[in-house]
Amino acid sequence: MKKLPGVGVLQFAGCLLAFLVMHFQLSAVTVAEVVFEQHAEPKLMTDLFKHQVSVRAGQELDQKKINADLKTLFETGIINPPDVRIEPVDGENVKVVYVISARPVVAFLTFEGNNKFDDQEIRRRLEVSQGQPLNNKALENSVAAIREFYHEKGYTDATVLPQVFTDDAGNMHVNILIDEKLRQQIDEVTFSGTNGEFSDFTLKTSIANRWDFMGWLLPRGFIRRDEFENDKVRLRELYWSKGYLDFEVEDIVVTTHADDPEKVDIDFRIHTGEPYTVGTVSFAGNAFLDEETVAALSCFTPGSIYDIADEAATVKAIRSVYGRSGYADCAIRVERNADYDTHVVDVNILIDEGKPFTVAEVVLTGNESTKQKVILRELVIHDGDDLDAERIEISRQRLLNMGYFNRVDAFVTDSGDPSKRNVHFDVEERRAYDISVGAEFSDVNSLAGMASISNNNFDLFNPWNGFVGGGQRLRLAGAAGFHGGGADLNFVEPWLFDLPLRFELNGYWHDSILPDWNEERLGVSTSLSHKIFDDFTTFTYGYKFESVKVYDMEIWSLYDEEDTDLVSEFSFVANRDTRDNPMNPTEGYSVNFKGAISPKFLGSSEDFYRLEASGSYYLNFFDKAIVWGTRAKVGVVSGFNRDDVVPVYERYFLGGGDSIRGFEWRTVSPTDRYGKPVGGQTMFIVSSEISHPIWQFIRGAAFVDVGSAYSGAYSFGPGGVNVGVGYGLRIMIPQINLPLRLDLAYPVVSGQCSESRKLRFHFNLGYSYTW
Repeated sequence: MKKLPGVGVLQFAGCLLAFLVMHFQLSAVTVAEVVFEQHAEPKLMTDLFKHQVSVRAGQELDQKKINADLKTLFETGIINPPDVRIEPVDGENVKVVYVISARPVVAFLTFEGNNKFDDQEIRRRLEVSQGQPLNNKALENSVAAIREFYHEKGYTDATVLPQVFTDDAGNMHVNILIDEKLRQQIDEVTFSGTNGEFSDFTLKTSIANRWDFMGWLLPRGFIRRDEFENDKVRLRELYWSKGYLDFEVEDIVVTTHADDPEKVDIDFRIHTGEPYTVGTVSFAGNAFLDEETVAALSCFTPGSIYDIADEAATVKAIRSVYGRSGYADCAIRVERNADYDTHVVDVNILIDEGKPFTVAEVVLTGNESTKQKVILRELVIHDGDDLDAERIEISRQRLLNMGYFNRVDAFVTDSGDPSKRNVHFDVEERRAYDISVGAEFSDVNSLAGMASISNNNFDLFNPWNGFVGGGQRLRLAGAAGFHGGGADLNFVEPWLFDLPLRFELNGYWHDSILPDWNEERLGVSTSLSHKIFDDFTTFTYGYKFESVKVYDMEIWSLYDEEDTDLVSEFSFVANRDTRDNPMNPTEGYSVNFKGAISPKFLGSSEDFYRLEASGSYYLNFFDKAIVWGTRAKVGVVSGFNRDDVVPVYERYFLGGGDSIRGFEWRTVSPTDRYGKPVGGQTMFIVSSEISHPIWQFIRGAAFVDVGSAYSGAYSFGPGGVNVGVGYGLRIMIPQINLPLRLDLAYPVVSGQCSESRKLRFHFNLGYSYTW
């Protein structure tokens, strides 16, 4: 069997030598043409390579660029080592000829050793195709994907090796050799040599190789030998947080069960030693910051138990101060001088400041449609500023959060000035227009279908560019289902008059089929928002004018509510939101206050106002495995005269999967003498939920909901309180973006005389497909 051609060291060195000679001879000439030459079959489309090279016609010949181009071309993985030829055209111009040849075509693609999974299952992970030139990078990715597939299935010791050879007829063979080995599940994890500083539970939950309580049901809890070294580090950092600097994992013993070779026990044999206390804390190399300033940044306290977290926090604090002042190359190293007899550790923080830089120029690339100003106004670093790594990262995150780009890369390059550097932001734009269709099925909204067309980078004043690139947002959406339908047109200008003011305009029509009557709303709303204090706090001033029609009323006591009213409402909202993810938060909090008034003298059919406050708080434990969240909301809607009754379409109706679980939709409400819900003017809800992982995209959640609605304004009281408790599943199938929420709840306390106390099932299934 013949080996595939590779990069010859002598050949490459010879090319480099030739290039260096030509560099001195041709450094003053201009590139007249760049061509790609192929002699062997199969021939490749040269368009594949035109954008891979940096040498262009009209440029001065640069040997460094040619060398870089040869490397880039070879890294495409589909050609043999390329060559270059420089041909003179006249005395001042040359032609650069890249000589390329395609790698051999894969004639046979086979698998060997895959007993647990068939060839078709393995083939789905491949980026290499039979009948196509072999791409080294694609082969590497394929092997990694197959290995990861086996690891996910519990075969964590499986090995995957590619075999590439040519037969006597010149045909290329690619064989994927798989050694599956056993799938071994962890039965027991023990720790020999512990001193009682940490419980077994703490030690077990700090490492990757651990017993899984769901292992009897799901394919989980398998041994990961590739994680052993990381587990040693995890245990070391745990003990170092209590000052045990002599800690080490002396050995990890894996014992296979004699009666079941797929079950193993793991024993971590450790040495803890004695805890160290902090002695002196000194600093060296700090010229920019004086001793007092640097010392104030230290988290160490002499005489206290040494904690590795204090070391990390100190380094982070010092680097942050230097970074904000332009010292982009500042390096900090902590030197621990431990006395093994006294168990005292002196800490010396060594600072290599480097030199300060300022920003020469902020360079934007990749924004083919998006206007420069749309990007620049989101940045917090600009020309002339100190080179601050934190502000560069904040700017990158802000660009990514705009929703215009699939990718945002930020990097620093030399500017030619030794005291300045350029900051580059390279973006990859998303498609401008999205058309979406979807459906929702729940115990609240029944079955509904939805469709929308949106542009998240709209430009109202640029029809010549397809209305794209201005940073505005436009969305037209419609929905129809068993509980009604509607349509919405939404326009957002996030920077009104190029100021940080968010302007929003909405037109809408909604027709809702409620349990005892129907409501139709037709209106327009507008709002103006701005940040205050920081990026987390927002004030919003709004106005809406709508027509509300109540029809097909079936409740006798509310027959007078059948009418068409006008609502002219002014509102103010103050919001602060620090949650890490608004859709699926795991930490942070949100607080929201809303006030709204609808007076007759401005066009409303009735005088009333609304006051609401809501908040949520989230904590997570064990690296976000356990998430605890609590939410609360209180609201009052009242006439200008407190004794006035507000229209039924403005009242509160609770119950159902999106409020108090365990109760039917809109049944938690004051009732008339016939037991029919008529809505309240005061409400409160408190909900608490703890979620935990079950398997991959499935999480479980235990919850309790407490709340009620009262007939009068400001009529809070203990009477009529409703409590629902239960357990549910949170499922997100990533392949098809399918969110599914299933809750089983029971009303343990019911303030609704007409509501039966029984176990209820709440569900919400949403599907959306975008192209």
